[in-house]
Amino acid sequence: MHPIWNIPELLAQILLFLDEKSDILRCALVCRSLSVEAARLIWKEVSAFRHLLGCFPYNTIATEMAGPNDSPSRTFLFLELPDTAEWDHMRFRASMVKELTLPSSDNYDALLEVIKRHKIDLTFPELVSLHLHVLVPKRLQTFLPLFASSKLQDLEITFEGYNERLINSALAILLVQAHQLRSLEVVATSLPETSQNHLSQIIETTPTINYLRLGLKTSHGENIVVAASRLPNLQDLSLEFMDYSGIRTEYTSGFPSLLSLETWSTFASTLAVVRAISSPKMAVFRLHIIDEIVVPPRGLCESMATMSNLKSVSFIFHRSRRPQWEDMEPLLACPLISTFLVTVSSPGFEIDDEVISAISRAWPNLTRLWLDGLEPTPKRFRRPTLRGLAGLLCGCPKLQEVILEVDARARQLRGTPVNTASATPGPHGKLSLNVRRSRIAEKSEVSISEYLMSVWPGECHGVQLAEQTSSKGGQVIPVLDKLDSSDVEDRRWACAAVSSLIQNDASTRRLLQAKGVVDKLITRLSDTDDDVIAEAAGNLAVDGGYDMCAHMFNKNVLAPLKAFIPKITATLQEFLSASPPKNPKGLKRRVYQFSENVITLFWCLSETSNKALAAINDANLTPFLMAFLISRDKIPLKTVLAAAQCLYVLSDDNDPTARIIRKTQAYISCLLGIVKSTESDGSTESSNGMVIDKPSDSEQRTTLKNISPLPPMGPTLTDDLEKTVTLPLLVSLLDYSSQNAAIRVQDLVTAEALQESTKVLKGCVNDSIPKPDHKTDTEIELESIEGQLRTLTLALEILTGSDLDEEVIEETDMDDEDNEDEVIEEDQPERTTAPPSSQANSLSLIATLTRPLLSLAHPTPLSFPQSSAAPIHPPTTSALGTIHVRALECLNNLFLGIHTEQVQLPEGAARQATEVWRDVWSVLAAVGKQGEWTVGSAVELRKEMWDTGVGVLWGLARIGKGELIPDAEQVSALIEFCDGTNEEMIKVKCIGTLGCLAQRSDAVDANKVIGSYLFSYLTAPLTNNLMPWPEATLHAASSIIDIYADEDQPYDVNFRQAGWTDVLAGAKDRVKRAGRGIDKKKEGGRELKDFADDVYANVKGFVQYRRKLKI
Repeated sequence: MHPIWNIPELLAQILLFLDEKSDILRCALVCRSLSVEAARLIWKEVSAFRHLLGCFPYNTIATEMAGPNDSPSRTFLFLELPDTAEWDHMRFRASMVKELTLPSSDNYDALLEVIKRHKIDLTFPELVSLHLHVLVPKRLQTFLPLFASSKLQDLEITFEGYNERLINSALAILLVQAHQLRSLEVVATSLPETSQNHLSQIIETTPTINYLRLGLKTSHGENIVVAASRLPNLQDLSLEFMDYSGIRTEYTSGFPSLLSLETWSTFASTLAVVRAISSPKMAVFRLHIIDEIVVPPRGLCESMATMSNLKSVSFIFHRSRRPQWEDMEPLLACPLISTFLVTVSSPGFEIDDEVISAISRAWPNLTRLWLDGLEPTPKRFRRPTLRGLAGLLCGCPKLQEVILEVDARARQLRGTPVNTASATPGPHGKLSLNVRRSRIAEKSEVSISEYLMSVWPGECHGVQLAEQTSSKGGQVIPVLDKLDSSDVEDRRWACAAVSSLIQNDASTRRLLQAKGVVDKLITRLSDTDDDVIAEAAGNLAVDGGYDMCAHMFNKNVLAPLKAFIPKITATLQEFLSASPPKNPKGLKRRVYQFSENVITLFWCLSETSNKALAAINDANLTPFLMAFLISRDKIPLKTVLAAAQCLYVLSDDNDPTARIIRKTQAYISCLLGIVKSTESDGSTESSNGMVIDKPSDSEQRTTLKNISPLPPMGPTLTDDLEKTVTLPLLVSLLDYSSQNAAIRVQDLVTAEALQESTKVLKGCVNDSIPKPDHKTDTEIELESIEGQLRTLTLALEILTGSDLDEEVIEETDMDDEDNEDEVIEEDQPERTTAPPSSQANSLSLIATLTRPLLSLAHPTPLSFPQSSAAPIHPPTTSALGTIHVRALECLNNLFLGIHTEQVQLPEGAARQATEVWRDVWSVLAAVGKQGEWTVGSAVELRKEMWDTGVGVLWGLARIGKGELIPDAEQVSALIEFCDGTNEEMIKVKCIGTLGCLAQRSDAVDANKVIGSYLFSYLTAPLTNNLMPWPEATLHAASSIIDIYADEDQPYDVNFRQAGWTDVLAGAKDRVKRAGRGIDKKKEGGRELKDFADDVYANVKGFVQYRRKLKI
């Protein structure tokens, strides 16, 4: 074995990466060197003392079980006394335990008696945390001496039952042991007076306690609270006095360092403790009042109002109806309050707009406001109006949750423009708004929502949002009711109406989902009427995103879908036979459209989860899908494309489908035939100048890649398929003008509207006469443009998934393989960059794609609907929005895929990045800033474009680092967007971009702005001591080190003048804490944990380096 494995510190660090004890146990069985360090981790935390008994032979210990099976009580007995070696093994385990729990269901009395009688030396020298949950009849006083030599810092002890002698003995032992505790929790059914004295002495003689929890009778705990009030370091106090036996109404002033108080007690006890607090740092109150108070609680609030640092207040009056807002009013004197929650057993607080206005003025940092009651509200009840709520939203831009009784009647808004209340400048986060028990008429929803959203430009979430932002909210309930109708005509009408409501309207789709439309549509898949089934399948096939597909899978949508496969297959065989049946009333068209919807559902569900994919694999869809491709010349293009897309998804990293295709020669021949047909026949060109490939060609190229390697079948096209075939085709598809397409759609729609208005004026329109089924030339051209846009979307999606960023690495590896026989000198440094030809090819491809992608990313006049009216052609608007996002995603993958640390960029790359940088900002300027977005103007699409665009900017900034000129307006926009987003990965991209901009040598002023902002992540006060953005904090620290690594740069004067060396030194603990907050079990968690460790080490080293410079 290599000597490195004999270094215990190194082994311990390596083993810490294992999350499961079972994995650590396997390491312990590998060899002796690993076993010792692995054992320390295995026995570091023991959830029950009985696990330690496993070191004894199985015939040494007997276990008697009693009680219910789900929570049995165990009694442990010695059948024979273990020998010396077995006791040594037990001591070895005990010496490694740092946290131990004794559950109340286990009885060790007999074992402890043997240990005591035979004077067995058993201790826990490394024990830090002990949790004792025991019934007092047990011999706890025999158990406690085992921990005399422990290094206890956290002690939790629970006495269940009544036995004064045993409780007194236990606390007397703890008093003698005199552990230097930091945390102490004592819960007892009854605590004798002697034990009360012992516990008070323990508290008085342990000044290190900073957290104390007492769960006692009120009369038993009052004297102990007196002792606790004198603790110099007590920061967090929790009192659970759940009875009415208290007699004390006053305590002497104390609690000098208290930060947080939580109580479950009577009003008198709570008031006495609050009045005794002298700490100037008191910040958090969580008060549960368990009795019915007879006096107004204003005095309690007046005592709390003297604490200037108060930030969070929570009241719950479990049995009291008396509290009103007038009692809470003194707390308006505390300007730092960010959380204010009150729940009373009455209907709630009667407040008006004046109170709401006072709240918004007094608490500008408010994030949560909860004024709620537990009883129904009477009709005559004073409530704030919508204007008052709007004033609250304007005055408190950091709000995240509001639960409030509001008089939400639209007539309040008459005569007032929507934008009367202007939003407070600055970022607005997500808002959960619950307008409790408000009576809102359906016709009033739109005006109310527009009013509220005009004063809150941030994100809302919850069912209320859908009701507010959807222009069709009033039509939803009648439609849903008719879906369950016994009349088949009603069900047909309802399914058709759902299709009309959800088409290209995301907000209405969310509202329908919230009202349970998915469950109803899945039920309709088993309807007795074919038209209802077809309409239901079409509605479910509308892309509802991951959540909707997951919900459909959980509701067993696969059962009816699988039942359709043999029916569709049989019908398809009839249509393709030598003597096909007649086609009454467009039967073929309806069957093919239904088949397309079913295939689309399988496609979407397969991307939902591994469980859904496994269920679809069991259905064996491959023959079903290949039948459409084999007969592609006789089946409509859309249906074939759906089958091709589904097959592509199912073959991607999914061995069951790939194996079936690989084993069937007819399937491979079909796929190769599709690819070859494009090369031999060429492509077809649309009327708008867009090159459209053969049906399903792009998918089959990628499908062939998914199932490679193919069995030997002679010469094939699979060699370097992506580079030689797929990419050239996809690049050719990008030569399409979305701007021209939008203009053409505008012209067509305008001309069609003009024709309709002319007919109306001439009296040629009769609504009673059904319209003909055939489509006009305008409708046909509009569908053609829509099809081109969808094809372009698909090409962008495939291009986004291509391994463009791996080209340099792959070619480097090939070069290394070719030269592996060459003799390499020992002193020759290892080459870490790709060869010039490889770099040139990769960067040439990027240069080829950048301009077309930027053109497609730029919004058109039809990309975003106007808030005042619906889009003139919703399908085009929807498709254009998707194209813009996909184009930005391609650019994001291209530029972020260039590893600037590994690839030597050619001369001029930074200059080219600067040009593209300006174009990307032009795209984002056309999208608009978040504060400029209005209701109905595709807010979600605009946000998604900004999210992706920031990633493109980061990739460009890394290429042009040091060359890009940091424009003040752009820096401000990045900071504003970073503060406004609640997605940490977006914050990381913004921080990375800013970090690169700050490295421009002559941009001293911009460097100061960016540096100050990055340091804010390391110095901003934490709310409730929580680390909000750990990954962003780590990247901010890393960027600071990169920026100021060279002390000779002109902008380094900012670092020295601001004294940022000392600031960074003081932030080391926050950086370390950010690393600890990373969950290694999540995807990418291990890599992020490594990054966190590197950042922490770099911060420490950088601080030492800067201090040595003494500048």
